[in-house]
Parts: sequence; structure tokens; C-alpha cells
Amino acid sequence: MPDYGVPASGQSSKRRLALICDSLEDIFQSALVDAGLAAAAAHDVDLLVVPGGKLGEGVGKNFIHDLVPKWVDGIIVAAHTIGHIATERQMAAFLEQLRPIPTVTLGVVTGADCCLSIDNERAAYDLTQHLVLQHHHERFAYICGLGGNAEARARELGFTSALAEAGLSVPSEWRVVGDFTWEGGRNAICELLDRRSIDIAEVQALVCANDAMAVGACLELERRGYFIPKDIAVVGFDDTELARHLPAPLTTVRQPLRELLFDAVRMLVDALGSGTTPFGARRYGAEPILRRSCGCLRLPNLPRPSGHDLPDGPPKRSLRTVDPALLEEFEEAFVAALDEVHPGWLGELLDAMLTQLEEEGAVFYDRLEILCFELLRSRKSTGGWQNALLLLRRHLAYNGLPWSRLPELDRIIDGAMRLTGEVTTSYMARQREELLEHLRVLSDATAGLLAAPDLTTIAEVARTSFPKLGVRRGMIWLVTSDGGPELSLSPLSVFGMDAEPNRALRATTGLGSELLLRGRSWVVEPLGTGARPLGVAVLQCGLAHVSWYERLRDALTAAINGAQLIQQVQSLVVTDPLTGLNNRRFFTQKIRQELDVERGASLPLSLLVLDLDGFKMLNDERGHDTGDKALIEAADSIKHCLRESDTLARFGGDEFVAVLPRTTAEQAGAIAARVLNRLPRTLQERMAAPLTCSIGMATIEKSETTGDVELFRLADQALLAAKRAGKNRAVHAREIARS
Repeated sequence: MPDYGVPASGQSSKRRLALICDSLEDIFQSALVDAGLAAAAAHDVDLLVVPGGKLGEGVGKNFIHDLVPKWVDGIIVAAHTIGHIATERQMAAFLEQLRPIPTVTLGVVTGADCCLSIDNERAAYDLTQHLVLQHHHERFAYICGLGGNAEARARELGFTSALAEAGLSVPSEWRVVGDFTWEGGRNAICELLDRRSIDIAEVQALVCANDAMAVGACLELERRGYFIPKDIAVVGFDDTELARHLPAPLTTVRQPLRELLFDAVRMLVDALGSGTTPFGARRYGAEPILRRSCGCLRLPNLPRPSGHDLPDGPPKRSLRTVDPALLEEFEEAFVAALDEVHPGWLGELLDAMLTQLEEEGAVFYDRLEILCFELLRSRKSTGGWQNALLLLRRHLAYNGLPWSRLPELDRIIDGAMRLTGEVTTSYMARQREELLEHLRVLSDATAGLLAAPDLTTIAEVARTSFPKLGVRRGMIWLVTSDGGPELSLSPLSVFGMDAEPNRALRATTGLGSELLLRGRSWVVEPLGTGARPLGVAVLQCGLAHVSWYERLRDALTAAINGAQLIQQVQSLVVTDPLTGLNNRRFFTQKIRQELDVERGASLPLSLLVLDLDGFKMLNDERGHDTGDKALIEAADSIKHCLRESDTLARFGGDEFVAVLPRTTAEQAGAIAARVLNRLPRTLQERMAAPLTCSIGMATIEKSETTGDVELFRLADQALLAAKRAGKNRAVHAREIARS
């Protein structure tokens, strides 16, 4: 997936749109994102790709939907991907929460202001008619989508309508509900063959509501030893990339995703320019793509043998002019890819072909090789060359090329076939090595994240590892509130950003549009587990495999969740559950740390041991609940008397200790005096509890070598002296020594 942004210094005034989809795991949504990014680049707007999960799925991703309206100027909702398990009411409520941001929905949604949809019913009808009329199939099985999905219902209606016209129907036991995934297709075959005991020989054709289920079904059938289409024909819907590369390439329906996304972006840009809201509905046709899996020929455009019925002489028409009918036979996605890398490719290719026919040399091969490399560098498929070359051969042969030149034309086409195959093979071999290296880096990054013991390490791993994968810029934010529409975020890691945006990123109350670097498009991955949001990863577009964003999301989610759990456990280990103060274990670690000579002891160091006077009587007379409340109030009062650098811990019962770094005996006495003055008044005001406090103090100067055990013993002896002297007072260990 190319990085469609351009470097920007500071902020840009470009509009920002969001494309809300389910995830980046499947091929269809990957194609949807590619089309969206191309449309955004063509209309000079930024795009946030937001894979927020299916509505109502509850997997810690949906929370991102509440934040999107705060970041963008317009929204495209891929309703046909996020609404698989949602009701019509849920979809309507979702669109309502996006208001007043101008919104265009892809797919049928009741109540949508602007809805762009595919004529799914007609496309499924046409595909089924092809199976009935051209291949004479009569016995069909069907893997449908979830019943709540409007597009799945429309496709099934088109399928059943075509069958009904032919006097056919599907037995109920031959109909299986799927979930639009590969696994759903596999499970459907297992359901039909294993649990329902359907004999595959009884079924002539299997129709699937989308390509993903069709691919899963094909893989399971092939695993069981069946051949497609010899044993059973299989068709899908969507025309995903993988569908073209099955052993029997999949017959399917091609949705005009590029046209759909370009129109959606254009409508939003126009609406934002005029200050209006996109409104209305538009339905697009979809084209059946006939391949081997339904029984059609694998190469329908094979050239006919050269004949002698084509006279020599001037061409009947210009060989450089291509009929519109011929253009329609080229694979749409392949032509779009070539147009993107080199708009004048077809004319130049024809010129080069005619030049090579007339002269010695390899000008056609040279031009073809350059186009191959341009496609491959842009990560576009070169699989369309075979069909394209055969079409060019037919165009030249039947539009006036002298028949005496046909053998030479055939030799050139044959050489071109071998050339495109060789270039693709060598490039793919190099790509394989690069992919293996990227997978190693991805593995190292995810392993580093999962092994990170704390959030600081996670931030460092992201900063150093993500750029190696191709994500050179990004921001990772942590949720700092309990969720909801007012979700607040604070930055955990920011890398590859310019200085100006970095200053803005110091804010900790949200992820407003002013905090994102404009002039680029981003993938916004929600980080969450269960129903609990953890954060947001805003990552630069550009990874060749968009599913890797999901891998990074999974690793970040697991790492952050693990680090926070470790932090919570560590906090529980060293925290007193009643008062929230540090406990005895933490106190021991802290005082030893302060006295560690190798780490630089914070001398002078003073220690206060505090004990509540009269607490046992209060506890006995008023009960443990009152006693607990008194301890909580006392802890709060003492804490307010200490400095930020001091550490207070509950030592046990009604006894507290305070470690005071860089504090002399005189300074410790001043702090103790504040406690003696504040604590009785606080307890009296809040609880009417007549409690006071006795304090023992001890201090280590730089010249002394007293250890932590001895320091505590001295402070504890001073506390006993304070108790014996009448309580409600502070005594320093040096006073005992002098007496």
C-alpha cells in the first residue's frame, strides 16, 4: 500500500476524510483501502483508514468510532464490512452519532443521507443465469451470508430469482449460513459433507455469497481430493486478488470499488466546498467475471491460427487505433494499474510493436520490460499481461496487418509472453527474499513488544522497530480515562514526526485533528481488549501488506495490556490496600535504595516513625469500620505534610513510616511539627475522633555509616520515648543519646 502523502512542513489546510471499515485482514477490504487512498490522492485530501471492527462485536475496537468525528471533515462508512452482525437500528444509531460530519455510506443502510451501493441482486442473478444457461447446471448448493446483512440478502434473492425462472430451487439442506470468511467457507463444506452427509456428486455448482467463503470452500474441497470444476463448479462474489490465483481461477462478480471510492471522495469534497451535506442514493452495476472455476475456458482469448484470407496491402484502418469494444475486453484492474504507472502505455506499446515488425531490434520488448518493472515496483499484479498480449495480437491480426507478417507477430507475442513471465519470476524471487526479511523484522518487533516489561520499553521498541518495517512515522496514544465519547488520550510514543507536530503532541486530553500531521494519510488502529479501550496507534500508510497493521495492532494491544497488568500487580505487591500508601515491603526497598552508596546515597537522610495515640480504644469502642476510616484520614493528613520527594508507608496496624531524603535533623523536626499540628485537627473535624500522634525520628549524616536496620531501630526507640513522655509529641534519637 503506497504512502500517498507528501512531506509537509508544519500544518496543511488539506481536508481530512476517514474510511471506516472492519479490519485490514481480508483481501476485499485491502482493495477497498487501496481504492480509497488512490481517490484521496487524486482529490488532494488526506485519508484516515480506521479499521474499527464490526459494530457490536465487542473486541476492544469499536470505541474508536466515537473519536473519528473529532478528527475529520468527512466520513466514508464501509457499511457492508462493519454491519455484518449489526441490526438496522444499530446501523442507524451509528450513523446518527457521526452527525453533523458529512457522511457517505458504502452499502445499503436505512436512513443514510448519502448511500452508494452495488446492485447485488442483479449481479447475483446474472451470474446464476450464466451457470444455468451456459453450463446447464441444475443442482445448486448455496453458502449465504449472515441474515442481518442487507447485501447478503440481496445476493441470495438474485440467486433464487434466477433459479426460479428456470424452474429450479435449492434444497434447504444444501443451504449453509456462512460468516464471509475463509474459515466460514471451510466450515460450510464440512457441514455439507460431514454433518449433513451430502454426496458431492449430487451437487453440480456451489454458489458463495462472497469470494472469501468461496476460497475457503475451494481449499477444503481440494484438500478432500475434489477437482474444480470437474467435480463441482464454484463461484463467488467480489473479485479479490486471491480469487484470480486459485488452481482454478474463481468465477465471481467484480464490484467497481475504484469508481465507488472515487465518487464517495468527490461527493464529500464537493459538499465540504459548498458547505452542504451529501444526499441521495446511487446504485452501481457489477460485472460477472467468468473464469475456470465455473467451467469456462481458462484462456478465452487464445489467438486463432494465422490465415491466408487477410490480403497484403495497406491496412484497412489504423493499427494504432483501438476499438472501445476491444478496450472493454482488457482486465479492468490491470488497465487501471497501467494507467496509474504510465497513462500512455497502450499507444506506446502499439507503436513499439509496429516498429519492431518493420525494423530489426527489440523496441517492443524494451518498452514491455519497462512497463513490467513499473507495475512490479508499484506492487501491482502483472498477471494481466497474458490476456492483454493476446488481445493486442488479435487486434493487429484482424485490423489490417498483412497476413505475411502474422508469423512474425506470433513470434513477437510468444517472446513477449516469455519475457513478462521471466521478469515477473525474477522480481517475485527478489520480493520473496525481501518478504522473508520483512517477516523477520515483523517477528522481532512483535517479540520485542510482547517481551517488554513496561510502557517505556514498549515505546522504545515501537520507535526503533516500526521504521524498519516501513512505518517511518507514527504516534501511539494511551487511554487516560474510563472510556465513552469523552475518551482522553496521552502520547506514549511519537516517532518520525517533525518538530512542530511534536510540540502539539504534548497535549494529554485528546487526539484532536490539530494534533495529527496534515498532508499525509494514516492508518488508525484502535488498541483494546474485550470491551476495554487501551489506546490508539496512528501509523503512516505504506506497508505492502495492510494486514501487517493488524499484526502490529495485536502485538501493541497484548504488550500494553500485559505491561499495565504487570504494573497493577507490582502496585498491589507494594501498596497497602486500605490506605493506598506504600506498604512495609516497599518501605524496606526504598530506604535501602536511598542508602545504596553505589547509586549515590541521598544523605543526610531522616526517618520518621509515627504511631496514632488512642487508636486501639477508638477501634474497640466504635468498631473496625471507624478505625479503618481513621487510618485512611490519618494517612491523608500525614501525606499532606510531606514533600514530593518524601515517601510515606504504612508499616502495620496504626504505625506509619516516612523516608525523608536530603533532610537534616532540624528539617525532620519541622516536618514532624507540621504533622503534630495538622493531624489531630483533621481527625477531629472529619470524624470527631480525639486522636493524636507520637513520632520518633532518626537521621544519618554524610559522615555516618548507619544501615537501614539501625536507622529504623533508632527511630523506633525515639517513638517509645515520645510515648513515655506523654504522647502527642516528636522525639529525635539524638535527644535520647544526650540524655
